[in-house]
Amino acid sequence: MANERQGQCIICGRIGNLEGHHVIPISYGGPVDGTLIFICPDCHFACHKTAESLMAKTVKSKNWFESEEILKRAAPYVKAIIDAKRDMQEGVDPSLMHKPVRRMFQVQLSRWELNRLHKYQRDKGYKSLEKMIEDMLRSLTKF
Repeated sequence: MANERQGQCIICGRIGNLEGHHVIPISYGGPVDGTLIFICPDCHFACHKTAESLMAKTVKSKNWFESEEILKRAAPYVKAIIDAKRDMQEGVDPSLMHKPVRRMFQVQLSRWELNRLHKYQRDKGYKSLEKMIEDMLRSLTKF
């Protein structure tokens, strides 16, 4: 572990003193023995601050990273913080929080509604109605 703390930040590439960052923060229900990455103090601070800024739903969220390129490399870690905090706020059981879950639901549609969905599916080029709906739902949860 001492060698990892002196390595290279996986986000910005700086070499030197690194801090351990739980990809899913313990404070938001992440496991103590969860995935740990070593990043520089600036990127560690920026991950948390950018996630908080995005969660605040302000008119213009603040990017705490030095550049958009660095933010792109940090995006999965920022998203993990946001997802964990949202799960905690929504009361998701922490023991289930980070296990893959497939949630399914049933909806009753009129023939007219189903025809509209199929037309939209064809217009957007989807081969599968399920895939189209899944993509639509995912687009609603992006930060």
